[in-house]
Amino acid sequence: THYSNVDGLPDSNLYTTALDVAKLSRALIRQFPQVIQITKEKSYTYNGITQRSWNPVLFRDPTVDGLKTGLTDASGYCIDATAIRNGRRLIAVVLGGPSWAGSTNAVEALLDYGYRFFVNHPVYTAGEKVSEISRSDLSPMPIPVGVEQNVDITVPKGRFSSLQRVVEIAPHLQVPMKKGTVVGRLVFLLNGKPLKSVPVVTQTAIEKAGWITQMFHKIRSVL
Repeated sequence: THYSNVDGLPDSNLYTTALDVAKLSRALIRQFPQVIQITKEKSYTYNGITQRSWNPVLFRDPTVDGLKTGLTDASGYCIDATAIRNGRRLIAVVLGGPSWAGSTNAVEALLDYGYRFFVNHPVYTAGEKVSEISRSDLSPMPIPVGVEQNVDITVPKGRFSSLQRVVEIAPHLQVPMKKGTVVGRLVFLLNGKPLKSVPVVTQTAIEKAGWITQMFHKIRSVL
């Protein structure tokens, strides 16, 4: 994605992808959830003038409550839609549609597909340990690391057991280090492809181990 202006009007140096629009929408909803109270309105009246929402999916699907549309000759009929069904929110983005009807049909198909074939799984709760660092030059040893927030992940139905979890710790840790310092990331993979990554933090303060402590750690590690 590259933004060259603030209004989204056509420009040869302005471009984005459906995935980036979805990521931006997710960030907007998470940081400013009150935006849904605006985007779900089918019309708005001010000073005696009523403006109907430009989002055609609002008028077809009662579970849809946003989010944005766009139309230019270059981009086609674009819909960035979000719905909530049974307490679960999904985002569907269609760019380059041939008409409002065509883009609406495509958005509805994406949402139906997502709700039918994908499920959310809670994986970790905030503060839960996910791994540990074992280095003889650090104290304490081992050092527990965990996640700061609840972690859940969306996967195809029946594939949760195939999910791989890899904790990647930064190679160069600067000590001393306070509790709660980000030291790496937890990566979820399916069929070798990353689905999601979240930061992992220290669950205790870390100090540089003295030479006697280092010797003790090395001896203990070989026993």
